[in-house]
Amino acid sequence: MPDLSTAEMTTAPLQDVMDARFAGLQGLAGWQVFWCPDEADWAEAARQGVLADVGLGAMLADFDPQAGGQVTALAQPDAAWLATYQTAGPRVALYLLLTLQDMPAAALPVLLDRIAAAVGWVLVAAETTVAAQHGAETLSQDMGAALLLAAARARDRDQLADQWIARLEQATGAEAVCVCRVRADVPRLVRLSGGGLISQPSDARSGVEALITAAISQRGPVIAPGPDGAHAAALSDMQAGRAVAIPVYDGDVCGAGVVLLWRAPDAQIPSAAALDLYGAVLGETLVIQNRAHPSVLRRLGNWGGNLLRALFGPRRAKTKLALVALVAAVIAAALVPTRFNPGFAARIEARDRAIAAAPFDGFVQVSAVQLGDLVQPGQILFEMDVTELRLDLEEQRAEALRLTSELNVARAGRDTAAVRRLLAEQDQVRIRTDLLAARIAQGVVRAAAAGVVVAGDAWRRQGARVRLGDPLVELARPDGLAVLGFVTEDWVADLAPGASAELTLTAFPDRVIPARLDQITPASRDEDGQVAFLTWFQSDLPADLAITDGMRGRLKVEGPPTTYLNRYGRDLFRWVRRQIWVWG
Repeated sequence: MPDLSTAEMTTAPLQDVMDARFAGLQGLAGWQVFWCPDEADWAEAARQGVLADVGLGAMLADFDPQAGGQVTALAQPDAAWLATYQTAGPRVALYLLLTLQDMPAAALPVLLDRIAAAVGWVLVAAETTVAAQHGAETLSQDMGAALLLAAARARDRDQLADQWIARLEQATGAEAVCVCRVRADVPRLVRLSGGGLISQPSDARSGVEALITAAISQRGPVIAPGPDGAHAAALSDMQAGRAVAIPVYDGDVCGAGVVLLWRAPDAQIPSAAALDLYGAVLGETLVIQNRAHPSVLRRLGNWGGNLLRALFGPRRAKTKLALVALVAAVIAAALVPTRFNPGFAARIEARDRAIAAAPFDGFVQVSAVQLGDLVQPGQILFEMDVTELRLDLEEQRAEALRLTSELNVARAGRDTAAVRRLLAEQDQVRIRTDLLAARIAQGVVRAAAAGVVVAGDAWRRQGARVRLGDPLVELARPDGLAVLGFVTEDWVADLAPGASAELTLTAFPDRVIPARLDQITPASRDEDGQVAFLTWFQSDLPADLAITDGMRGRLKVEGPPTTYLNRYGRDLFRWVRRQIWVWG
């Protein structure tokens, strides 16, 4: 036999499937695949990367399809291990040589499991290639590749059975397809063509299950009627002319069975080789579906086994030591007491304010103060334009003189009616005069008490029109400044009046000002995407600092006693409790 490791590879029938299934495996340095289709001579079918320097002739001569996978150490500088895998199907034998990179022996099982899972795909691809080369109808794309690709999408065995029925009907021309689930070599009919569900015993069901039982005993396909009229009773129960039963194996255990039915006794059925291949393909789909959607018990078992091995096995001692240290740290954090001082936004606010508003509709003539001015009692804040009011007042006074003159003439002429009319008009003029005088007096707005101008825009609206009640100047007592904090809703229930606090203003970051929580008001506002309640804090603001209304800073309030675990995991614990309550 020639040295195949150095022979030129003229064809690569399995190169694509090897690239698709093995290229992404970490730790795989290269591979070389040999196949023997239909008992022909061995030929190279695919190669990639680093190849093992071994005697291939002797290895291929000793081919044993039952040997499975083996691992040996290599002395090559670019490869440390050689993994071989021997397998065979109805039409083709495969010998895979895979060179592995240098890795600990403990890491090999995981990689070998992935290789073993992919070998089945390579075998199916090889069988498909051989069947296509010989014009076999046994495995078309509909029946083979499409069925294998669809198997991973089947959530359970019932959906997988529906896929089998659809593909087998199309590939074989069977008039009916029955699928049985097999447990402990006992079949039970679960699916029929057309989506039928089987729940009641019947002769047809007994016939299908009897034929599958015979296939399981024979460990291969059974054709009815067989030699000497075998299985005629099952055919009669199924009211069929011909039937084929195919056992489907998941490894060495029969997991399912398929029965194909034809009414005509002379119906054309697939060959024995084709039936064997159908069973192999269906078995691969069974393996794929099991791995893609394992049962709950299997998942729990795998998880529990992995957890026990991870916790008590000898591997990864450093990681386990780190986990023990982490658990100890968490326990210590749950026991050591501390206090959590949450921080909140704060602002200097004047609590006692007085607003000087426009006394009537008109124009601001003079603004005597600006923001930040300190005013004294009686000091003018602003004056309204009263020119029109003064003109109206002069007109009323002139009218009063005219009425007085006419009243004297009426009295001299003893005109009683005119006297009464003129006296009434004199009263009206007097009232209008008094109102205008009062309005003119109101045009000068003065400070009622000492204060600091903290708001208003009278100085910007000088010469502009204002309306009655427009706030023009806002005064605050110089000694009335307080600290307004914005406590987020997560902390409202945990902070009690009287709790001590510390204030740091943005303008004076090097000074810490003591404060005390006075009152949490029901008023709230949005603060950085969170609901914050307006909270008053009492504080003796230092006189040597030029603290004014509106200055911003941060408050740290003393919270209730807690532990380090609750301190740093508080937000997470609260979120978990809320979710439990919502879903509970």
